[in-house]
Amino acid sequence: MTGLADRIRNYLLEKGLDALIISSPINFTYASGCCISTQKTIPSRTAYVIFSIESDPVLVACATEQSYVRKASKIHDMRFYVEHYQDPTDLVAGVLKERTKQHSKRVGIEEDFFTLNHFSGLKRALPGTIFEPIDTFFAECRAIKTEREIEILRTAAQSTARVIETTFSHIQEGMTELDLAERLAGGIMKEGADNVAFIALSSGTNRFIMHHYPENKPVTKGELVHTDFGAIWRGYYSDLVRMASIGEPTEDELFKSRAVYKAHRAVIEKMKPGVPVADLYRICKKTLESEGLQFDIPHIGHSVGLELHEEPVISMFCKHVLKENMVFCIEPGLLSKTDFYHIEDMVVVEKDGARFLSTEIPIDEFPIVNSYI
Repeated sequence: MTGLADRIRNYLLEKGLDALIISSPINFTYASGCCISTQKTIPSRTAYVIFSIESDPVLVACATEQSYVRKASKIHDMRFYVEHYQDPTDLVAGVLKERTKQHSKRVGIEEDFFTLNHFSGLKRALPGTIFEPIDTFFAECRAIKTEREIEILRTAAQSTARVIETTFSHIQEGMTELDLAERLAGGIMKEGADNVAFIALSSGTNRFIMHHYPENKPVTKGELVHTDFGAIWRGYYSDLVRMASIGEPTEDELFKSRAVYKAHRAVIEKMKPGVPVADLYRICKKTLESEGLQFDIPHIGHSVGLELHEEPVISMFCKHVLKENMVFCIEPGLLSKTDFYHIEDMVVVEKDGARFLSTEIPIDEFPIVNSYI
């Protein structure tokens, strides 16, 4: 919290703001250290963190969540409202009146998230206050992960990779896509995840359907199986893609999958602080096209953290450069109406290069499920 609090105070001084209000579930978790699940499932159950230049942060949340918030957050000053009886906006306005004594106030808000209803309430309670958007500031903060965040993401990535590997290695005749999805979900919860985030799983021609929902289709010999699978750990996402062949793959399948692995590795080997993100896209494109393959997907990866897709996104139009402690999902692929080859791993950018957070897959390895044969 100390590092973030210092960055926020410097930002307030730089922008001439007296205070700022954090209201989105993502940034509330980032600033408070606790992930209130009902902020998403019950949107009216809002929560806030208020920072000002001279004072320590204040947390405002629903009284129903008080026991968890007191346990999970290190913020000392907490205020709680009774839902359906008290307006949380009144509590937020009260904190601002306490913490900003100037007659004319400038307060930063998350413009992309603050509802019109709550904003109108604040304006009524704080006449003369000027409100300024602060959304890009937190996106930039969250792009650089702390050691704690990297450790959470490493645990999430390795557990997700382990569960996929175990599930694929135990495919048996008669199993369906739904059976495999059930094993993925059960396995990740046993590993300690908060929840399953998503399961896209497909086999055979279903692979050509992007983000395919698993169905009651048997997985049969001679098919390829694909999963794009992720979970949530302490509010942070894992996001991995794996493919496997049920029995021996064809020469064409081996060639195309190895080309994708080669591009995957070439991109990761190029990653270090100072490298333009767009260069990673160009490396992937060049590697696959050098194998005589058509490459036209719009991006090959993205940052990941409290949101599944965070900035920077690895595309030819990205203007960012890599920085130390950024965490990315690297996911090159080949996609057409009759082909789909895809791999995704999570890596962290370090001083001398990128380090895998998930299980590393050798370039020439195409997992083969022999138990089925």
